[in-house]
Amino acid sequence: MMPGVEAYLTNLSVDQRCAVCSSSPRKRGKRILQYLGLYEKMDFCLFVDDVERAKPDPLPYLKVLDHFQLTANQALAFEDSISGVQSAQAAKIEVIGVRHPLTRDFRSLCGEGHAISSFEELMGVHKV
Repeated sequence: MMPGVEAYLTNLSVDQRCAVCSSSPRKRGKRILQYLGLYEKMDFCLFVDDVERAKPDPLPYLKVLDHFQLTANQALAFEDSISGVQSAQAAKIEVIGVRHPLTRDFRSLCGEGHAISSFEELMGVHKV
């Protein structure tokens, strides 16, 4: 699990909802989230087999917005992949790129201030 994820989720206000919008198949994604103890903390989980078009298409994020009956400006996406960033941006959702060893620097794609190395970094600058 990325450093700081559990603390970030624990500190969300009660009126903030949290979803997973994953490019993984449901069986695999659910198993990973359960192993990490995150599945039960999510209000909604959408996996690649739940949509007709996968990321970078905006459809996965549009389905999440529809599930919560939100507009794009009421949501914030955290992404660790280029196709995920592109999907959220295409859905007009503000996106923060979360770097990890297998991805490149997101600054060029997300813009300065919209790329973090860990959720611990985010906790220092974003009040939840």
